[in-house]
Amino acid sequence: MSLREVFDEIAEARKAHEWLLPMLLEELASSRQVEPPKHDSWFSVSRVPVACPRALVMISRLGLPMTDNLTPKNRWAMDRGSAIHSVFQERWLGPMGWLKGGWVCSYCAHMHGGKDQDLWSVRLENAVFLPEKCEKCEKKWNRFEPFSFVEPYSGHQAPIKVRGRNDGFLCLPGCGIEVMDLKTTSRLDLVKLAPKPDHVEQVQWYLDAEKLHRGRIVYMDPGAKTIEASIVEHKIEFDPQLMHRQKERVIALRKALKDEARPVPRCPNGGKGPYGDCDCVEVALLWARTGH
Repeated sequence: MSLREVFDEIAEARKAHEWLLPMLLEELASSRQVEPPKHDSWFSVSRVPVACPRALVMISRLGLPMTDNLTPKNRWAMDRGSAIHSVFQERWLGPMGWLKGGWVCSYCAHMHGGKDQDLWSVRLENAVFLPEKCEKCEKKWNRFEPFSFVEPYSGHQAPIKVRGRNDGFLCLPGCGIEVMDLKTTSRLDLVKLAPKPDHVEQVQWYLDAEKLHRGRIVYMDPGAKTIEASIVEHKIEFDPQLMHRQKERVIALRKALKDEARPVPRCPNGGKGPYGDCDCVEVALLWARTGH
């Protein structure tokens, strides 16, 4: 390769990396394969209320790997939501003494709350309020280097096997302990009168696991101009009947995943999803092509 050709390659490389945005759009997109669900798989609290049992059973019996795609648009929404969560938990509620969970020192990484410095060990019984200073290195909390919040883990053991992290235990003065669930949205008008049903079901799973009676869904709009216009909240009471139906649904799904002689479950939403057809509609086409 001549020196001229080397210079030309360097120039092309510089041109391809001249602007940040195109590089971000390329790097933020990702895709990974996920194994099809099995009868003994753990299910996520956030996925159970919206998952279609018909689609999951057909996917499992076909042995289809599922693809988890993330677009730059998805990442923008997810990471912006995570940043808002951190502000709410680590800079507002924590220092105000209204939030219990785990707290990791920003200087020595010592975790307060939980057990044996295990990030998955934070539960209601060992969740703590934000300490004024680290019990190990004595570094004081400050707004420029806040302690990192560790969200509590909640789970139901076999045969249910549903687990997830809630957004902390809210302890407002005189209100007792509540499970808090933070949601970001650009359409507060859609949840002003009532929360979304699947969000209510998600909180119910946390309440049942922690044996608590009250929860709170806090919707936040990152694009709002004022804090007054950025938040809508709903109190949630534990509903044992709803929770019973949720558990029965999970148990029925596990039985269908284990025993292929059982009929494929029906779609609970009649083939309709929140933004179009349910996943089961597309999977059913492949299911039919394979002779089922």
